[in-house]
Amino acid sequence: MCFRKGKREAKKRKKEAEKKHELLATLNLESYSEDEIIYLSERVIGQIVWHDDKAVECRKWHEDLQIIAISLTSAASFLALLSTTFPECAPWISIISAGLGTGAAIFLSIDKLKKFQERHTQYRQTCERLKQELWLYRRKSGEYAGPGEPDNNQLFVDRIESILATDTGNWAQLNERKEA
Repeated sequence: MCFRKGKREAKKRKKEAEKKHELLATLNLESYSEDEIIYLSERVIGQIVWHDDKAVECRKWHEDLQIIAISLTSAASFLALLSTTFPECAPWISIISAGLGTGAAIFLSIDKLKKFQERHTQYRQTCERLKQELWLYRRKSGEYAGPGEPDNNQLFVDRIESILATDTGNWAQLNERKEA
Protein backbone atom coordinates (compact mmCIF):
# COMPACT_ATOMS: atom_id res chain seq x y z
CA MET A 1 0.00 0.00 0.00
CA CYS A 2 2.77 2.43 0.94
CA PHE A 3 4.59 1.61 -2.30
CA ARG A 4 1.49 2.55 -4.32
CA LYS A 5 1.12 5.83 -2.48
CA GLY A 6 4.78 6.69 -3.11
CA LYS A 7 4.35 5.84 -6.77
CA ARG A 8 1.21 7.95 -6.98
CA GLU A 9 2.96 10.90 -5.30
CA ALA A 10 5.90 10.61 -7.69
CA LYS A 11 3.50 10.61 -10.65
CA LYS A 12 1.74 13.67 -9.22
CA ARG A 13 5.04 15.53 -8.75
CA LYS A 14 6.06 14.67 -12.30
CA LYS A 15 2.75 16.02 -13.61
CA GLU A 16 3.20 19.24 -11.59
CA ALA A 17 6.74 19.64 -12.95
CA GLU A 18 5.43 19.21 -16.50
CA LYS A 19 2.75 21.86 -15.91
CA LYS A 20 5.34 24.26 -14.47
CA HIS A 21 7.65 23.64 -17.41
CA GLU A 22 4.78 24.19 -19.86
CA LEU A 23 3.85 27.52 -18.25
CA LEU A 24 7.48 28.64 -18.05
CA ALA A 25 7.90 27.83 -21.73
CA THR A 26 5.26 30.45 -22.55
CA LEU A 27 7.41 33.15 -20.92
CA ASN A 28 10.26 34.89 -22.69
CA LEU A 29 12.71 34.32 -19.84
CA GLU A 30 15.56 36.22 -21.54
CA SER A 31 13.83 39.50 -20.78
CA TYR A 32 13.69 38.85 -17.01
CA SER A 33 16.36 39.17 -14.30
CA GLU A 34 17.42 36.12 -12.30
CA ASP A 35 15.35 37.26 -9.30
CA GLU A 36 12.29 37.70 -11.51
CA ILE A 37 12.74 34.25 -13.02
CA ILE A 38 12.99 32.69 -9.57
CA TYR A 39 9.88 34.55 -8.39
CA LEU A 40 7.96 33.66 -11.54
CA SER A 41 8.91 29.99 -11.51
CA GLU A 42 8.81 29.29 -7.79
CA ARG A 43 6.07 31.55 -6.52
CA VAL A 44 3.73 32.48 -9.36
CA ILE A 45 3.88 29.39 -11.57
CA GLY A 46 4.09 27.15 -8.49
CA GLN A 47 0.94 28.70 -7.04
CA ILE A 48 -0.92 28.52 -10.36
CA VAL A 49 -0.14 24.81 -10.67
CA TRP A 50 -0.98 24.13 -7.01
CA HIS A 51 -4.34 25.94 -7.16
CA ASP A 52 -5.19 24.29 -10.48
CA ASP A 53 -4.46 20.83 -9.06
CA LYS A 54 -6.47 21.51 -5.91
CA ALA A 55 -9.41 22.84 -7.94
CA VAL A 56 -9.44 19.70 -10.07
CA GLU A 57 -9.12 17.46 -7.00
CA CYS A 58 -11.98 19.18 -5.16
CA ARG A 59 -14.21 19.12 -8.23
CA LYS A 60 -13.54 15.41 -8.67
CA TRP A 61 -14.35 14.66 -5.01
CA HIS A 62 -17.55 16.71 -5.19
CA GLU A 63 -18.72 15.05 -8.40
CA ASP A 64 -17.82 11.54 -7.22
CA LEU A 65 -19.65 11.96 -3.91
CA GLN A 66 -22.69 13.39 -5.69
CA ILE A 67 -22.76 10.51 -8.21
CA ILE A 68 -22.53 7.94 -5.41
CA ALA A 69 -25.35 9.64 -3.48
CA ILE A 70 -27.55 9.84 -6.58
CA SER A 71 -26.89 6.17 -7.34
CA LEU A 72 -27.71 5.09 -3.79
CA THR A 73 -30.96 7.07 -3.64
CA SER A 74 -31.99 5.78 -7.06
CA ALA A 75 -31.30 2.20 -5.97
CA ALA A 76 -33.31 2.78 -2.77
CA SER A 77 -36.26 4.04 -4.83
CA PHE A 78 -36.06 1.05 -7.13
CA LEU A 79 -35.98 -1.34 -4.16
CA ALA A 80 -39.08 0.34 -2.71
CA LEU A 81 -40.83 -0.53 -5.97
CA LEU A 82 -39.67 -4.13 -5.67
CA SER A 83 -41.22 -4.49 -2.22
CA THR A 84 -44.67 -4.22 -3.78
CA THR A 85 -43.76 -6.83 -6.40
CA PHE A 86 -42.22 -9.24 -3.88
CA PRO A 87 -44.17 -8.78 -0.64
CA GLU A 88 -42.49 -11.79 0.98
CA CYS A 89 -39.13 -9.92 0.77
CA ALA A 90 -40.52 -6.58 1.91
CA PRO A 91 -38.85 -6.57 5.34
CA TRP A 92 -35.41 -7.20 3.84
CA ILE A 93 -35.99 -4.76 1.03
CA SER A 94 -36.99 -2.09 3.56
CA ILE A 95 -33.79 -2.68 5.54
CA ILE A 96 -31.64 -2.51 2.41
CA SER A 97 -33.47 0.63 1.19
CA ALA A 98 -32.91 2.30 4.55
CA GLY A 99 -29.22 1.36 4.39
CA LEU A 100 -28.92 2.82 0.90
CA GLY A 101 -30.66 6.03 1.98
CA THR A 102 -28.39 6.30 4.99
CA GLY A 103 -25.34 5.75 2.80
CA ALA A 104 -26.49 8.51 0.46
CA ALA A 105 -26.98 10.86 3.41
CA ILE A 106 -23.48 10.04 4.67
CA PHE A 107 -21.87 10.78 1.29
CA LEU A 108 -23.79 14.05 0.93
CA SER A 109 -22.82 15.01 4.48
CA ILE A 110 -19.14 14.34 3.78
CA ASP A 111 -19.36 16.52 0.67
CA LYS A 112 -21.02 19.29 2.65
CA LEU A 113 -18.66 18.99 5.62
CA LYS A 114 -15.50 19.05 3.50
CA LYS A 115 -16.95 21.85 1.31
CA PHE A 116 -15.52 20.37 -1.88
CA GLN A 117 -17.68 22.53 -4.17
CA GLU A 118 -16.85 25.79 -2.37
CA ARG A 119 -13.16 24.92 -2.24
CA HIS A 120 -13.17 24.05 -5.95
CA THR A 121 -14.65 27.44 -6.76
CA GLN A 122 -12.19 29.26 -4.51
CA TYR A 123 -9.14 27.44 -5.90
CA ARG A 124 -10.29 27.93 -9.49
CA GLN A 125 -10.91 31.66 -8.96
CA THR A 126 -7.47 32.15 -7.41
CA CYS A 127 -5.80 30.17 -10.19
CA GLU A 128 -7.52 32.22 -12.88
CA ARG A 129 -6.72 35.52 -11.13
CA LEU A 130 -3.05 34.54 -10.93
CA LYS A 131 -3.04 33.55 -14.61
CA GLN A 132 -4.71 36.83 -15.57
CA GLU A 133 -2.20 38.86 -13.57
CA LEU A 134 0.70 36.96 -15.14
CA TRP A 135 -0.78 37.53 -18.60
CA LEU A 136 -1.20 41.26 -18.02
CA TYR A 137 2.36 41.52 -16.69
CA ARG A 138 3.84 39.57 -19.60
CA ARG A 139 1.95 41.67 -22.16
CA LYS A 140 2.60 44.99 -20.37
CA SER A 141 -1.16 45.58 -20.37
CA GLY A 142 -3.55 47.13 -17.92
CA GLU A 143 -1.74 48.69 -14.99
CA TYR A 144 1.59 47.47 -16.38
CA ALA A 145 1.37 49.61 -19.53
CA GLY A 146 3.84 52.45 -19.80
CA PRO A 147 7.49 53.06 -18.87
CA GLY A 148 8.56 52.27 -15.27
CA GLU A 149 9.94 48.72 -15.53
CA PRO A 150 11.12 48.56 -11.87
CA ASP A 151 7.75 49.90 -10.72
CA ASN A 152 5.98 47.25 -12.81
CA ASN A 153 8.00 44.48 -11.20
CA GLN A 154 7.12 45.68 -7.72
CA LEU A 155 3.49 46.21 -8.71
CA PHE A 156 3.37 42.65 -10.07
CA VAL A 157 4.78 41.17 -6.86
CA ASP A 158 2.41 43.26 -4.74
CA ARG A 159 -0.61 42.19 -6.76
CA ILE A 160 0.34 38.50 -6.77
CA GLU A 161 0.93 38.54 -3.02
CA SER A 162 -2.38 40.36 -2.54
CA ILE A 163 -4.21 37.66 -4.51
CA LEU A 164 -2.55 34.94 -2.44
CA ALA A 165 -3.24 36.75 0.84
CA THR A 166 -6.89 37.12 -0.12
CA ASP A 167 -7.02 33.42 -0.96
CA THR A 168 -5.48 32.54 2.40
CA GLY A 169 -7.99 34.78 4.16
CA ASN A 170 -10.86 33.14 2.28
CA TRP A 171 -9.50 29.71 3.19
CA ALA A 172 -9.32 30.63 6.88
CA GLN A 173 -12.86 32.04 6.72
CA LEU A 174 -14.13 28.86 5.02
CA ASN A 175 -12.55 26.73 7.76
CA GLU A 176 -14.00 28.93 10.51
CA ARG A 177 -17.49 28.46 9.07
CA LYS A 178 -16.87 24.72 8.89
CA GLU A 179 -15.95 24.58 12.59
CA ALA A 180 -18.87 26.78 13.69
